[in-house]
Amino acid sequence: MTDLALAAQGGDRPALAELSRELQRPVYRLALRFGGHPSDAEDIALEVMLRLLTTLETYDGRSRFTLWVYANAVRQLLRTEPRATEVAATEGPTGTEDALLRMSRERRVAYILSDLLGFTVADGAEIGATDQATFHRG
Repeated sequence: MTDLALAAQGGDRPALAELSRELQRPVYRLALRFGGHPSDAEDIALEVMLRLLTTLETYDGRSRFTLWVYANAVRQLLRTEPRATEVAATEGPTGTEDALLRMSRERRVAYILSDLLGFTVADGAEIGATDQATFHRG
């Protein structure tokens, strides 16, 4: 994916289109886990995708492109206003499916990145812009 990103930065429109297609599913999955509802996830994923593609020129190649994508996506997710599903989960007793939504947003991100998406503590800390000990305690 790094090659596509670099080609897209250089103005290669087919590379940009392919990069966009390749990012859609992982960004949607992250948004769904974070927001808890498919329609919210679609809205959030669209916002994240727009942000990623319009700031692509800021990718400098110092880290893996995947880490850059998730770091930017996580920052965007944390800036979004809580959606109705997320608010409802924190307001009262709900089923176990809402346990993730009852976590703080930062802890939820750590859990999603490590336990659900399989990122290492080092990668998760880089994505979450925190130190490894803080990320690991999530």
